[in-house]
Amino acid sequence: MEIQNHKRAIMQGARVLILFQIVCLLSINSCAAQQKLSGSFKRVDPTIASKEISVEYRFSPNGEFEQITNLHLGSKEFSKGRFFIKNDTLTLNFVPYDTSDTSNMAFQKTKIQVPPIFKETESSLIAKIVVLGEDMKPIKGANLLMQDKEGKQLMVFISDGTGEFPTLNIQSDLFHKIIVSSLGQQEVEIPTASLFGFDSHIEIIMKSTDSIYSKSNKIEKYHFKQQNKKEIRMTKLPDGEKIILLRI
Repeated sequence: MEIQNHKRAIMQGARVLILFQIVCLLSINSCAAQQKLSGSFKRVDPTIASKEISVEYRFSPNGEFEQITNLHLGSKEFSKGRFFIKNDTLTLNFVPYDTSDTSNMAFQKTKIQVPPIFKETESSLIAKIVVLGEDMKPIKGANLLMQDKEGKQLMVFISDGTGEFPTLNIQSDLFHKIIVSSLGQQEVEIPTASLFGFDSHIEIIMKSTDSIYSKSNKIEKYHFKQQNKKEIRMTKLPDGEKIILLRI
């Protein structure tokens, strides 16, 4: 009888140990799943719906994210940064967009060749500038301003039907900055320092003023409540705002 009780106790202990191991394994797998976040999501909770705007998130496996807020009258605000997940908490570290970003410009530069007797090549620049819209069509009537270090306007040019400005042939470093502007487009600034001594061809793709690039460096934190393949439910810390993200 004692032997049977002893065996029964051993079996019970084994069952408890196995159950404990299964719970631990499920817990580890659950945490591992929550540590990974990638793909595109759209906010669908009542709070965002009441504001009559929409917000989308794009999470990359390398830890970077982009937030796209569709505002009124068709304008969009773009935010970006890095994210990480720890103890069921999602942290978004926003990074400001660099206003001097030249990703919308293509440069082709060739060193100006002159006879050795001339010593002023570093104080000369030649530049052909073409301006296009985001649809890659030429922008006619855009303005090109040449400014000095104090921001004083020195010269003005206007683009033709092909989006081209007259070729610039500058012989003085008094010209500090080139500014290109057009109605409904974001202004573009080009410092001239790196252009002196070169014959350059510059293609500018202007961005619509409907696109706003955030300069925010805020930090936001969210606590996961529920997560599956289709949606994520979480609360914003510390105010407890309920967030629902639907995979798209």
